[in-house]
Amino acid sequence: MRYLHGLALLCCICLMSPLAIGDENAPSTGSEPALQPRQTQWLDEVRAQREAWEAQRKAAQHASNARLRMFDPWGAAQLEALDREAESHRRAARNQSEQLRRSSEAKAEAQRRAMEWRREEREKRMWQYTPYGRNDSWFYGGY
Repeated sequence: MRYLHGLALLCCICLMSPLAIGDENAPSTGSEPALQPRQTQWLDEVRAQREAWEAQRKAAQHASNARLRMFDPWGAAQLEALDREAESHRRAARNQSEQLRRSSEAKAEAQRRAMEWRREEREKRMWQYTPYGRNDSWFYGGY
């Protein structure tokens, strides 16, 4: 029932917004329409609601952890150690993925430079040696 109430409220808000109605006074320059004061107020309310939910969730988690530490200190210490270990593994994975990204970029740059060097060397050699079977001695002989 709560879901349907929220959905109906969202539909009403969307239908009453200036973008849905088609406000003639809204500036139409630019690729995106400018936000009206009602829209920014609505967005601010949504942000405030989300922040309140996050604060409530953190408070509930903190209370749960406090109860756990009070009733089972050894288990709480075990959980905290596991959390620290999991966080260190996550940090190591993030560092490794960053190093892999950097190394792949460096490898691509090195390959690009090597290919450019090979192309330049090939172009230099093209005019240094005469192809097999070609006799240009008449040209260089002074005729």
